[in-house]
Amino acid sequence: ATSSGVPSLAERLAAQLESARAAWSAALGSLETVADAAARKQRAKAANAERYGFDKLAIVRTRPGRLFAVAAHTGEVVWSRLLPDRAARAKVLAVRRAAQPELAVVSTAAGKTRVTLLDAHTGAVLPGARELDFEAVALARAAVDDSGRDVLLVAGDRELALEPPTETAFAAAFAPQKPLYFFRVRRADGADLLESYEVDRRNASVAASPRGAVVLAGPDETLLDLATAPLGETVSAKAHILGDDAILLKYLNPHLAAACVAAPAAPDAPPLLDAKLRGPADDAPPALYVVLVDVVASKVVARVAHPHGAAPCRLVVSENWVVYSYFNAKAKRTELGSLTLHEGMFDRYGLSPFKVPEQQATFAARSAPPPVVLYRTFALDKPLVANLAPTLTTRGIASKHLLLGIAPGQILALDRRALDPRRPLLDDSNDKTFRQQRKKFERELDEGLAPYAPFLPVKPRHILTHATHLLALRKIFATTTKLESTTLVFSAGVDLHAARHTPSGAFDLLADDFRTELLLILLFGLAAGAAILRAAAHRNNLALSWA
Repeated sequence: ATSSGVPSLAERLAAQLESARAAWSAALGSLETVADAAARKQRAKAANAERYGFDKLAIVRTRPGRLFAVAAHTGEVVWSRLLPDRAARAKVLAVRRAAQPELAVVSTAAGKTRVTLLDAHTGAVLPGARELDFEAVALARAAVDDSGRDVLLVAGDRELALEPPTETAFAAAFAPQKPLYFFRVRRADGADLLESYEVDRRNASVAASPRGAVVLAGPDETLLDLATAPLGETVSAKAHILGDDAILLKYLNPHLAAACVAAPAAPDAPPLLDAKLRGPADDAPPALYVVLVDVVASKVVARVAHPHGAAPCRLVVSENWVVYSYFNAKAKRTELGSLTLHEGMFDRYGLSPFKVPEQQATFAARSAPPPVVLYRTFALDKPLVANLAPTLTTRGIASKHLLLGIAPGQILALDRRALDPRRPLLDDSNDKTFRQQRKKFERELDEGLAPYAPFLPVKPRHILTHATHLLALRKIFATTTKLESTTLVFSAGVDLHAARHTPSGAFDLLADDFRTELLLILLFGLAAGAAILRAAAHRNNLALSWA
């Protein structure tokens, strides 16, 4: 500094340089703080994904024969490997879902079947590979052994084998009072047959005994699709409570299969209005049949016909609910058919502590009476491009939604109530008639069922992919998480997409932006206020006692 106390030029430059260094250090500190916050948020998301079961691996198989394990919560490819035999037809199954999950790759080629085990976390080949001297034509899960691994039933034309061939697997598959059945679809003499078999144990091997067969499609018909209930589906309630407290019993048949069959003509169907859709003058329009089969009893449970129905047809079975899509050749639109199966009904006074109707504790396929079938059709204004899939939750308490892949590559979630066949048909052209009908269908309206409308609206908030369009969408899958409210939805095509869906809302999960700190401050403030008020009340009572 000079004698007058004014800093010199060098001192001013040094001070400004120091200020610039301090500002730069502060900026770097701020950036590090932001980075740390982002890293902490990322670590919190990863911890939540592991805690709530969102960190699942999606196993994707490509046509060239490569397996990919994709993390559903991050989209990261965890591992990839070539199939053991890329020239063979292969099917990949998850056979263990515990802390050390395993995959089984069942490949068939040159009259042989090979079963290869893979570590689901790393993709490494595990010991225990097995080769069978026959070509597998059917594959089913028979049971779960004591170690938590699925027991696979591999069936050929005349041979049968259990995988793994261990004593614990045989004990689990052939439990007392639990006969083992499987079915296969075979084409013979131009017809598609569904054949059912009972599996018997013969020392260290197994054999199949035929129990019956059902003709699904005749020589002039085409089997379009076949569906069964999804693996691991949990049914929370075996009955549905109506609006007036009556009970509608569900027809829960674990051996139910649904088939979609296209016939060239319906005998009583009127001709097509559009001449472009007609064939020769003597040809009748096509027809479509949905056949429900009990594969154990080998009998047809129900059959629904749709004149002018045509391919493509897609089916899904969930609990007592069957939904299918088809193309209406007359109306030139995609339609959805909804079927519900019921055993019967109790009125509101039919069940009480003093009045218990007689019910069988177990379901007997051969002696069970046919169900009561309710069905109704709906129209969609967009074509379907992928399969149908129901949402799955851990305990089956959350509402059931149907997932549809619609053009141009989006996933639509429809509430089951929107497809309920019991939606009342109301005529609103006359006020008096409308009030009478509304009183008549008060029970259905109290359940939240909207009046029947032939067209199903596509609401933007029901689109799981939001504004994203998935290229060449083909498959939709749903699986459970550790939260009852949440189901994981994975879709595959050229693009892969994963999302979380809450059919009944996130009733057991706090929002990501929930202010936990504010809640803690509020709780501490309330506790401190309660303590202060308690001390003040004690002093007041003491002063009143001495007064």
